[in-house]
Amino acid sequence: MRILLQVVFTAVFLFNFELHPVHVSIAEMKYNATNRQLETSIKIFRDDLNAIIRTNTGINLNLDDANPKKQSDSLLKLFIDQNLQVEFNSKKAALNYIGYNFEQEAIWIHVFWKTPDRVRLLGITNKILIREFSDQLNLVNLDWKGTKTSFAFKKGIETQLKVLN
Repeated sequence: MRILLQVVFTAVFLFNFELHPVHVSIAEMKYNATNRQLETSIKIFRDDLNAIIRTNTGINLNLDDANPKKQSDSLLKLFIDQNLQVEFNSKKAALNYIGYNFEQEAIWIHVFWKTPDRVRLLGITNKILIREFSDQLNLVNLDWKGTKTSFAFKKGIETQLKVLN
């Protein structure tokens, strides 16, 4: 656990530099019992995301410029839907896209998944930029009903399961 915390702090520290020597994303997931949904914010370096969207779609979507928001939202939703999946009780949940905002050299993308009444097993697949960068590390911090758990995803470890109470 100590090593995972060091990785998390290092990753957060690296988000403050204009040039980044490693590739990392951070997802903050929190269960909202009132709305019965898993609310998630994903932080990714903008330059990496811009390059991947351009490569995968042929669209030169520069998130630093004033692009049509509808086009940006559509492409970001598709990117997250293809690269971050959630399953409740072994059934894939449908992604709901909220929007995005910028923080220095990063972008925060906000989404949620509706949860069933009772969740016993949570499955997370996080493939964000793993195919594109051999050193990609995707950290997920989960807060489920006050119980906090962290996961690290990388090439070869793209899906993890968590038994919930």
